[in-house]
Amino acid sequence: MRICFVAHSAAKGGAERSLLETIKVLREKGHKCYVILPRKGPLIAELEAIGVNSYVIPYRWMVIGRGKPLKRALKKILFFILNTIMLVPVAITIKRHKCDIVYTNTITIFVGAITAKFLKLPHIWHLREFGEEDHGLKFILGERLSYAIMKKCTSAFIANSKAVAHKYKNHVNKDIYVIYNPVCIEDTQQKIKGIGFDEKRNKRNLNCTIVGTLSEGKRQDEAIRAIGEVVKKGITANLYIVGDGPVVYKDYLNHLITELGLKNFITFTGRVENIGLIMREIDILLMCSRNEAFGRVTIEAMRYGKPVIGSRSGGTTELIRDGFNGFLYEPGDYKSLANLITLFYHNPNLLKKMGENGKLWVEKNFTIEKFGNQLTDVLNSVVYRNQYYANQRT
Repeated sequence: MRICFVAHSAAKGGAERSLLETIKVLREKGHKCYVILPRKGPLIAELEAIGVNSYVIPYRWMVIGRGKPLKRALKKILFFILNTIMLVPVAITIKRHKCDIVYTNTITIFVGAITAKFLKLPHIWHLREFGEEDHGLKFILGERLSYAIMKKCTSAFIANSKAVAHKYKNHVNKDIYVIYNPVCIEDTQQKIKGIGFDEKRNKRNLNCTIVGTLSEGKRQDEAIRAIGEVVKKGITANLYIVGDGPVVYKDYLNHLITELGLKNFITFTGRVENIGLIMREIDILLMCSRNEAFGRVTIEAMRYGKPVIGSRSGGTTELIRDGFNGFLYEPGDYKSLANLITLFYHNPNLLKKMGENGKLWVEKNFTIEKFGNQLTDVLNSVVYRNQYYANQRT
């Protein structure tokens, strides 16, 4: 089977890493994969390393974030025109490689779906985000028309969590397959430099981390406030904030840290390419996002035997089994989060046990084999249906 993936980015964020895992699994099952990207970026080198051809075609997203009304309006018009033009080179690329399926990796782009419809090819749409709830993004064409296009142009939808499937089910009025990515990790024995793990660690310290883009939706401020409450109790709890983001939001977080007197307890690491460098050193992962669609980092932490304390919302509730591999707390209740961190501090055996539970649970439920079989079943199904209907028309 020949599959053309249409990606929204050439970066190496969560969606791109999940795409890379998907391609690796399908190639191992004998499928030929191609990738179309909107621009150059580090993902291209990753694809080249595994022998996958990629093509850069400058289409744009069909969603837009917050901004000034006039600027947003101009962007909408420009993106619509540019995407309409880019349908031609996308179609030529897909036809040249005689692809059997077109596979769109996120909700942000429509060129793959529309091209597949034009070429009468089956189309898979992988839903990996809520959209407005987690990233503040709205469809350029409006919800009603955008969902109509998604429904009309798609043979099957795949969601990365039940929470995401629930959000889109009524909009597209089709069954949505829920398939969890296996979340592979690249372990390393290398030590991360410059963030003071060795200097801060001792038997009475607790190292926590929160990982993700610095943004209001990820709620790094909630983690900071929780650490402030823990420190008030005389406990040395260090928080490592992993990720980059807008300077304005980072300034806000720094101001909050100063206000709470936590400069000696909070460290910004910036973006860390290999998350294993962090996971091997910390004790607890904090997942404070209000609308996390899936939460790759939650699974990554569990693979390293680390318990997770997460907000009772979104896809996080599907990954944390409360009291088994971590704890859930009500969104916004940073004092409750602080109490759970304190509980782990006073009960190191509980921390170890929950970490072990999480590791075993992930190794059992998030396997490459399971993911590959589920995905292959969906692909075979849509190809079979497409061939059947083609035969009926003739």
